[in-house]
Amino acid sequence: MHIAVFDANTDTSDLVRHHPGETAKFQSLLTSVVPDWTFAPYRVHRDQFPEGLTGLDGIMVGRIIRTVSSASSEIERLMGSLTKT
Repeated sequence: MHIAVFDANTDTSDLVRHHPGETAKFQSLLTSVVPDWTFAPYRVHRDQFPEGLTGLDGIMVGRIIRTVSSASSEIERLMGSLTKT
């Protein structure tokens, strides 16, 4: 399985900077159970998205600080990426 991890964490506090990112957390949790899975990180809060969803078997979305009703462009693009077929 090839899983995209959309890191949508907009928190840039000292606490967050000194701990593993969203992709590292998901990968650490899952590799002991599914060691053959691969993970592709995308920092959607920094406008880093895959060119498409082809080749991905799943998507995990890491923490969103802003609400999904926020007018922020990364939330709109994230939601658009998740609804593409």
